[in-house]
Amino acid sequence: MALVIPSLAFGGAERQVTLLARELLRQGSRVSVATFAAGGPFRDQLQGVGVPLRVFPQGGGKGLTSLAGLARHLRQARPDLVHSFLWSANFRARLAGLALPGARHIISIRGFDDDLSWYHRLADRLLDRRAHVVVANCQALLDDARRRGIGRRARHLVIYNGIEAGTVHPGGERPPRPTIGFIGRLERKKNPQALVPAMALLARRFPELEVVVVGGGSLEDDLKRRIAQAGLAHVFRLVGYQQDVADWYSRIHVLVNTSLSEGCCNVILEAMRAGLPVVATAVGGNVETVRDGQTGLLVPEGDADALAAACGRLLSAPDLSRTMGAAGRARLEAEFSLAAMAGAYLRLYGSLMEEG
Repeated sequence: MALVIPSLAFGGAERQVTLLARELLRQGSRVSVATFAAGGPFRDQLQGVGVPLRVFPQGGGKGLTSLAGLARHLRQARPDLVHSFLWSANFRARLAGLALPGARHIISIRGFDDDLSWYHRLADRLLDRRAHVVVANCQALLDDARRRGIGRRARHLVIYNGIEAGTVHPGGERPPRPTIGFIGRLERKKNPQALVPAMALLARRFPELEVVVVGGGSLEDDLKRRIAQAGLAHVFRLVGYQQDVADWYSRIHVLVNTSLSEGCCNVILEAMRAGLPVVATAVGGNVETVRDGQTGLLVPEGDADALAAACGRLLSAPDLSRTMGAAGRARLEAEFSLAAMAGAYLRLYGSLMEEG
């Protein structure tokens, strides 16, 4: 079994591959991970438990060096199954897999690839027959893949992300100030700028409000500028990128997701595990992970009034927040556990092996 991913940098797909590889190894499966970039916060985790890791650097020639390296690796290792994650790995793994005609190929779709050019989509179509199974981490993504004709001859299925059970933070009282948390990359799809107008409205109702932003990215300077222009420097606390975010869930009362598009969001799952209610935009997989009115509240994307109102409703009703948080934690343990995810993949792998 070879898992292929572009890098082991901080990100949801990278975290899921790391968790999956560790769990497969723990259950006795032979698994290796191939990537195209050295380093990354998840490299040490994989190497620490003994998962074989192969790095094929990009080099020159628009990735031909890494493609050739991956092809040589597959010819030598001869895995029965090649499972890739994210568009560039899905493309290269199928192309390199031409050197391994007997292998079964699984491609995983983790997000809406809205920024792909026409020639990327054409290249994807040309390799379509190399995909035996298309896996998406939510139904919204799978429906989108079918609409775009990805894997026209392949089996399609949803396997939701899974995270380890247990508490994500030590117990204890949450901060006395009403505190909203945003945890994630400060990039376009996560839309962190949407926090500013909504939190400006919320701060009028809660003068002691604090908004904690955990994460870094290309929009960090723009976010700081917007916060300053809105006169909210005393409200926002930007702590930057944190390799370990677990403790931050104990420092907030409500987790906010402002994404423009989303698959199965790991941060939302971690908030559910921590017993936090979630306020999220009603886009993509958020509609599947957050049960509106039960484990959190869904709001229209780009609606600052609705976002502020939802956060205010939860901050002003601690009992409701605790009830929703408890319901989210119960749902996480029942439907989004690491064991559930690994079990679903093992059943898929077993069925492919039986097909030969």
